[in-house]
Amino acid sequence: MKKLIYFALFFAVSILVGCGNNDPKVYTSIIGSWSCKENNPITGQRIYIVDIDRKKSDTTQYVLSNFYNVNVLEFVIAKLSANTLTILPLQQVGTQQQLEVKAGSGVVSSDFRRIVFTYKIFDGLSDFEVQATYSR
Repeated sequence: MKKLIYFALFFAVSILVGCGNNDPKVYTSIIGSWSCKENNPITGQRIYIVDIDRKKSDTTQYVLSNFYNVNVLEFVIAKLSANTLTILPLQQVGTQQQLEVKAGSGVVSSDFRRIVFTYKIFDGLSDFEVQATYSR
């Protein structure tokens, strides 16, 4: 009788564990944390986290915090139109505003899991182009 109870308990637990939700998370916007894999001629390849949030005063604009891995308190503003996220030009970032984002844009995937960016940075000496892929 004990074996039958143990078997029934094991069977019930197996079914409950097997019924867990293994579906990948579904995203409906670009808001959230992203892993940025970036390549540029100055720092080479690096990976860091960027947070994207909607600007409260304009729902078509977004705040990208820790852009270019400068600082979590630093950000740039970008505008979303269809599937293109365009960084507003001539924004300064850095602890002493030493970097200028001259231009840039990224294509947002339809499932909101990937943004492929290209942007131009001026570091006080020269312009250089950066390629970055945001993923989650």
